[in-house]
Amino acid sequence: MPPTGGSRPNPSEYDYRLIQARLEELRALRRRGEVARLVFCLHEGLHGNLGNIASPALYSQCRFGTKRLLTEYLDEIAVALDYLCDYEPPHSRQPTSCASSNAPRRVSAARR
Repeated sequence: MPPTGGSRPNPSEYDYRLIQARLEELRALRRRGEVARLVFCLHEGLHGNLGNIASPALYSQCRFGTKRLLTEYLDEIAVALDYLCDYEPPHSRQPTSCASSNAPRRVSAARR
């Protein structure tokens, strides 16, 4: 579904279909507990400028739908990273916490 609240972005500015598909894929992989595929999907999406989401043109005009989808996508990345930090591999007695202290810092909380 294209972003709402304005016209569709110029395809050279932002690939909303790619971002929407990646958002749905991240959510599905996390919900199914497919850790290896989730790590691959995160790495693949974070390594480059997926869908041109770092384009300055996206931030020069107010487009509610664009910002909503990008916010949802970035929030899901944060939730997925938290999930991976808390993931406990089978036959493990301790979670693989990303933090070294007793109160791990949450990636999703830092986004707010």
